[in-house]
Amino acid sequence: MMLELLLQGALLGILLAFLIGPVFFVLLDTSISKGPLAAAVLDLGILTSDLFCLILAYLASRQLEHLVQDNPWFFIVGGVAIMAYGVYLFVKPFRYQRPSQKHIPSTRKMLGLFTKGFLLNIVNPGVILFWVTVVLLVGSRYNMEPRTLGLHFGATFFFFILADAFKILGAERLKKLARPRQVFRFQRLLAGGLVLWGALVLLRGLW
Repeated sequence: MMLELLLQGALLGILLAFLIGPVFFVLLDTSISKGPLAAAVLDLGILTSDLFCLILAYLASRQLEHLVQDNPWFFIVGGVAIMAYGVYLFVKPFRYQRPSQKHIPSTRKMLGLFTKGFLLNIVNPGVILFWVTVVLLVGSRYNMEPRTLGLHFGATFFFFILADAFKILGAERLKKLARPRQVFRFQRLLAGGLVLWGALVLLRGLW
């Protein structure tokens, strides 16, 4: 049972890391434009917000599920915020940083990146719905036993962090191999993905 529990948590963590959503695009963009350290700080904000949502879902799963599903404004506001950030990424001036340059963000910028990661994840209503659903499914199987859930989600977050590290390093590798124009086009593609995802969230709130 223990091995099965850890394997299920590991699979969930890997799946979560490679779900194509707003934070997926922003994490890759940050790694390419600002470097792996900046992306790691942003990712820490994302992971913190996921952990916050997981705890919230565990404490009030059924009430939160109905609150979010029955209130379209969660999706409308979240969708508009995600689209706005995508548009900003699309129109902002392109600054190419040579791969050989070492870029260490200041403490203030790192705090800003952490906050951006936390807020960008938290404004997406799909995140809290995802964790509510997962907690209900896993919890119903294991009778909401705290130790069992702790092991399951501990494995989830461990492999989530591991997979995100591969994404960040992969994006940095892409930057070293690609020319500035190719990096610029890839960033535009990521921005377009954000706008599309925000539009889908918005449409879910409108219909």
